[in-house]
Amino acid sequence: MVLGGSLMSFNLKTIQNILNNAVVSGVLEESQAKKLLELFITDNDSITKFKFTHLLYYLGGLLTISALTIFVGSNWDNMEGVPLLLISLCLFTGSLFLTNLSFHKRQFIPAGIMAAIALVNVPLLVYNLQLLMHLLPQNLSHYKEYHYLVKAAWLPMEFATLIAGAALYYRYQLGFILFPVSITLWYLSMDLFQILSGLTTFDLIARAWFSMLFGGVELIILTYIDYKADEKLAAKLFWLFLFALITFWGGLSAINDSFSIIGHTIYLLINLFLLVMAVILQRRFFAILGAVGVFWFVADLSPNSIWFSIILVATGFFIMLLAYYWSKIESKFVNHYSNLLPERLRPHD
Repeated sequence: MVLGGSLMSFNLKTIQNILNNAVVSGVLEESQAKKLLELFITDNDSITKFKFTHLLYYLGGLLTISALTIFVGSNWDNMEGVPLLLISLCLFTGSLFLTNLSFHKRQFIPAGIMAAIALVNVPLLVYNLQLLMHLLPQNLSHYKEYHYLVKAAWLPMEFATLIAGAALYYRYQLGFILFPVSITLWYLSMDLFQILSGLTTFDLIARAWFSMLFGGVELIILTYIDYKADEKLAAKLFWLFLFALITFWGGLSAINDSFSIIGHTIYLLINLFLLVMAVILQRRFFAILGAVGVFWFVADLSPNSIWFSIILVATGFFIMLLAYYWSKIESKFVNHYSNLLPERLRPHD
């Protein structure tokens, strides 16, 4: 029998007391109680309340990551080659050491942050290796451009980061490792276009179409994984979903102005579909971008007429009235079709 609800409503001390009482009353052997306690700790260590300690960890980690990425200045160019290679190698190995140390102490939040710091050093490592081996193109003048300019020459750094990220995630299974991986995939969606298209001039519409298709494929793959995943894995997909959606929606919105009336209608329907998917997948950022898309569509239609405002107000009230009547049949409808969803996404009374 599977018990409903979650043990997360109990703290560790309460669980220990329950298991001790079970041992005293003869329901469990002492060895069984110890195994159950270990299982509870293993399953729930990473699902804790957000504390001020966690805030400090993330703040310090993000400041460190930003210092090694978007805030890299031109002064770093004075150390290009061997000095910067050694610095990045020390940062990489030191971060990995702290990752491993934190992980074995069951400090999973700092472990994930340190793994991410190690990962953002990979492009810097590869850049300086390529520089020493004379493999960099002539048009690459500064490493800081990696985070600002779209160039096919960044691809070796991006692929190396993705391989390192996959290895780190396979080893530690920590969700925050996927943060730099997700951003790298976003970069890849822009840089890969330059090689595949063969275009030498900037073409916003072509790039937007490629980003939309790249992000769309990512979302389809992630949705399939999410459908099959348990609750732990689903939580770790947050960053991949977020940046895949940004890639898809950003490309879609960039080409929105070039659409015909039919194209604008399709744009609206896609954003409405994102709102529905936000509920099905329990991913709130789908609702945020979907809502922005709907408002963008309305803003494009907005004529300087009082009748438009009246129609919009009436539509808003109609939707709220629809919500009222839907609330009366929602549970019956959802329960009827809930067998199509994985267990973790099914409604529980």
